[in-house]
Amino acid sequence: MDEQRPDRRVGYGVALVATAITFAVRLALWPVIGDVVPHMAFFPAVMLAAYVGGFRPGVLATFLSAVAANLVFTEPHFRLGIKSLNAAVALPLFALGGLMMSGVCEALHRTRRRLIAQAIRETEERLELAVRGSNIGIWDLAMPDGTFESGRLTAVNLWEQFGYSADTQMDFADRIAMWHPDDRERALRAVHACLNGETKEFEAEYRLRHRDGSFRWWLHRGVVVRDATGRPARFIGSSVDITNRIRIEEELRRAKEAAESANRAKDEFLANVSHEIRTPMNAILGMTELTLDTTLTADQRQWLETVKSAANNLLAIINDLLDFAKIEAGKMELDPVDFPLRSALGDVLRALSTRAQQKGLELTSRVHPDVPDALVGDAGRFRQVLLNLIGNAIKFTERGTVSVEVGVQEAKEPTSVPNACVLRVSVRDTGIGIARDKRETIFRAFEQADNSMTRRYGGTGLGLSIAARLAELMGGAITVDSTLGAGSTFCFAARFELKMPLVPRQITAQTAPGKDAPETMPEEQKPASPISAPTPLRVLVAEDNEFNAQLMEQLLVRRGHRVRLARDGRQALALALEADSDVMLLDLHMPELNGFQVIQSLREREAGTAGHLPVIALTARARPEDRARCLAAGMDDFLTKPVRPPELFAAITRVTRIAPSPDAPESRLTPSAILAACEEDAELLGKLCGWFRDKVPAHLGALSAACRAGHLYGIQESAHKLAGTLAVFSTPAGELASRAEDRAAAGERAEAVAIARRLEPAVTALLRLTDGLRVEHLRALVAESAAPAS
Repeated sequence: MDEQRPDRRVGYGVALVATAITFAVRLALWPVIGDVVPHMAFFPAVMLAAYVGGFRPGVLATFLSAVAANLVFTEPHFRLGIKSLNAAVALPLFALGGLMMSGVCEALHRTRRRLIAQAIRETEERLELAVRGSNIGIWDLAMPDGTFESGRLTAVNLWEQFGYSADTQMDFADRIAMWHPDDRERALRAVHACLNGETKEFEAEYRLRHRDGSFRWWLHRGVVVRDATGRPARFIGSSVDITNRIRIEEELRRAKEAAESANRAKDEFLANVSHEIRTPMNAILGMTELTLDTTLTADQRQWLETVKSAANNLLAIINDLLDFAKIEAGKMELDPVDFPLRSALGDVLRALSTRAQQKGLELTSRVHPDVPDALVGDAGRFRQVLLNLIGNAIKFTERGTVSVEVGVQEAKEPTSVPNACVLRVSVRDTGIGIARDKRETIFRAFEQADNSMTRRYGGTGLGLSIAARLAELMGGAITVDSTLGAGSTFCFAARFELKMPLVPRQITAQTAPGKDAPETMPEEQKPASPISAPTPLRVLVAEDNEFNAQLMEQLLVRRGHRVRLARDGRQALALALEADSDVMLLDLHMPELNGFQVIQSLREREAGTAGHLPVIALTARARPEDRARCLAAGMDDFLTKPVRPPELFAAITRVTRIAPSPDAPESRLTPSAILAACEEDAELLGKLCGWFRDKVPAHLGALSAACRAGHLYGIQESAHKLAGTLAVFSTPAGELASRAEDRAAAGERAEAVAIARRLEPAVTALLRLTDGLRVEHLRALVAESAAPAS
C-alpha cells in the first residue's frame, strides 16, 4: 500500500494544529496553574495526531509538544535544557508515552488497512469467480476524448466467452469486425443514441462472432458516466449470452407457425370434407323430397322417410364436427341479433314435438311472466343449445315427461352492461339418469356416460361438449343434477341484452290520411310475395354437378319458373350478361371460372349502369366467413348445401323484391309531409328540393358501396342519413331506409342489403319527381287525396 496516503498528510496537519491549540490553551491557563505538569497538557494533541495520521504525525506532535513544554512552561522560561530533576524525569516519560501511543495507533492503522485490502481482494476474487462462472461479461470503456471509437476497453469474462484469452486487447476496428454485418448499423445507432443522451440507458440485442467463426446472440446493457462538462467519459455495462433463449424463441415460433398451419390445414380439410359430403347430400335429400311429393306406396314412403332421416342425421354429425373444430381453434364467435325469446323456444319445441309424440312422451314448457321477450343475442346458438338439451332429454327418456322452464337468474356480480339479462333454462326429464361419477365425463368431447349408450342410442358424443362451450361464450354455463334411473335436470344459463326501443328520427313528417298515406306495417308482419308468382321468374342455375343441377331444375320448374342451366363458370357469365334472367343461383366451385370470378366480372360489367342481376350463392361450405366473403364479393344472398326448398324459395323471394315497380309506395312523394317541411313557402321548397338533389345521391352512393362491401356499419350509417332526408319527401321511402338501418344494426346483413337495394330505383324516381316541384302542385295533390271517393 502507498505510505503517502492522503490521511497521513492530514495527520501532519492535525499534529501542527492540535499542538498549536494546546499551546494556546495552556498559555491561557498559565496565570492559574503556573508550571504544574506542563507536559501532560499536550497528551491530547499527541493522541489526536497519532489517531488520525499514525506513527509519524504522532512523533511530530510529541516532539513539538516536548519543545513547547520545556521552552515556555518550565522555569527558567524560554531556555531549553534540563532545568530540574522533575523536568529530567517528566520529559523522557512524555516522549516515551507519545512514542508508544504513536506506535499503537500505527499498528491499528496497518491492521485496518490490511483487513480492508484483504476484504476488497476477497470480494473482487469472489465477484470475478461469479462472473467467470456465468455467461455474463463485464466491460468498461474509457473514453478520454469522449468518442466511442477511441475508447480503451477493459473486460472481465468477456474475451474468454469468445474463445480468446483474458488479456486479449483489440482496437475499435477489430471489435467492430466481430459484430454481425446485418446487426452492425442498428447496434451502432443504439450506442450513439445513449452516448448522445437520446436514451438514458443502452440496451441492444445483436450477434457477435466467436473465434471459431460462429455467431452468437448477446444482450448488451450499459450506462454512460459523464465528466463535469457532460461529455461521455466512461461507458460501463454487461453482456449476456442469450443464444439459447433466442434458439428457444425461434423453436417456439416455428412450433406456433406449425400449429397454426396444422389448424389451417385441419380447417381446410374439414371444409373440403364438408363440401364433398354436402354436395351429394344435396342431391340425396333433394331428390328424396321430390320423390316424397309423388304418389307412393306405404312401403316406399317409409323407405324414403328412412333415407331422409338418415341423411339428416349425417348432416347433423357434419355440423357438429365443424362446430367442434371451430371451437377448438378459438374461432367460434357469436352473432347477436334481435329475437323474440318465446318464439325461439316455440320453434325448438315444435321441431322436437314429433319425436316426443312418437315415444309417447309429454313435452311441456313454462316461461315465467317476468322473463322479457325482446332480447339481443345469438338466437341461432341459443336454439342450438336448447335443441341439444331437449333432444337429449327425449332421446334418453322412454316414458314420462320432458319439461322446459325459463326464468330470470339474479346476477351474482354487477355487470358493465346496464340492460343485461341472465336467463336460466332448466330441462327436466324422467329418463335413465346419469351416475354421479359420469357427470363430468358427458361434457368431454367424443364421450358419453358409457360405451353401451353409443351402441344403444348412437351419437358422436360432441353435442353436450359443443353446448357447454356455447354456453360459456354466452356468459353462462351448463350444470347437471341427476339420479341414476330417476331422470336428469340440465340447467343452462346465458346472458343477453334487452332490446332497446327505437330512437325517434330527428326529421319526421306528418302524413294526412288518404292515398298518399300508405299503411306502414313492420317488415316481419308484411305478407310475403307468393312463392309461385303469376308471372314465372327466369332463373339461371350455374351448377356443374349433374344431380344438383337436375334437382334445382325440378324444384324450380314445379313452382312455375323457367330455368336455364350453365355447366361451368364461363358459360354462366355469358348467360348472365345476356340480361334475360331475373335471378341467378351461382355455385361457387365450378370449372373454367369459379363463383367469385363470375360475380366479380358480372358486377364490373354492371357498374355505371342501372342493371343488377340478383345472385344467390350456393356452396357446401357452411362457415360464417364463407357467407361474409360471398356478400362482400357482391352476391345478394347465401345458401348452404344441401339446399332445402323452403330456404331456396325464401331467398329467391328476398332478392327478387329488390326492384320495386314504378307504382311502389317508396317511389312516390308524400305531399303533405313536403308542405309541412317548407311551411308552404315556394322559396323554401326550392331550397329543400335543391338540397335533396345535392345530398341524396352521395348518401345513396355510400349506401351502395357499403352494400357491395357487406359492411354493416356503413349500411347502418348511410341508411340513417338517407332515412332522415327521404322522410321529408316520401314517408314510405324514409321508412324503407329506416328498415335497412335497423336490419344492419341487428347484424342481418343479407336482409339489410336486400332492403337497401330497393332504395336505388325509389330514390331515382324521387329525384326525378322533385325536379321543378311547386307548392301549387303539392296543394292540389293533397286536396285530391282528401276528396271523398265517388
